Amino acid sequence: MSATTRAFCGESTSPASTTLPVSVNLGKYYERYCQDLIRASTRSETNCPANRATLWQLLFQLQEIHLENGQKASGNPAVRQTLLEIESRLSSPLYTEDLANKVGISKTHLNRLFQAQLKCSVQAYVVQQRCKKALSLLKETALGIKEIGAHVGIPDPHLFNKTFHRLYSCAPSRFRK
Repeated sequence: MSATTRAFCGESTSPASTTLPVSVNLGKYYERYCQDLIRASTRSETNCPANRATLWQLLFQLQEIHLENGQKASGNPAVRQTLLEIESRLSSPLYTEDLANKVGISKTHLNRLFQAQLKCSVQAYVVQQRCKKALSLLKETALGIKEIGAHVGIPDPHLFNKTFHRLYSCAPSRFRK
């Protein structure tokens, strides 16, 4: 059993001896991701919601790096432009039809392009990005959960909790603890 596997199973390992397999070139982010994974793996509860949420966040970041290194650069220009638009307007209401009109294609065609390139629909991508931003805000700020929900474009606290829980298997308040 590798040191990383032992760490995730709750066995003690020294962070210095833990090596993490990486399938993409992380460049300057490698050390930070290693530290985050080691911190998540050495928490007292190996199956706690904070660990799962941290691991999901790391997976999303790895996916984003992968897309930045390859698929975004070589992908469809309409998808690239839509990704930039989503990133710049994440806290505003985002509708697939509006995004498609902005790049000059139908919403059905934009969804097909997203499915082919990113393996998810436009709205699924928007939800992932909003929850990823919320996770970051929960970790790095003292903002209330209601304010974080509004900041990431989900102003209804109930819907924000439900969306976050569906993606990370824990409520935002429980993640923060």
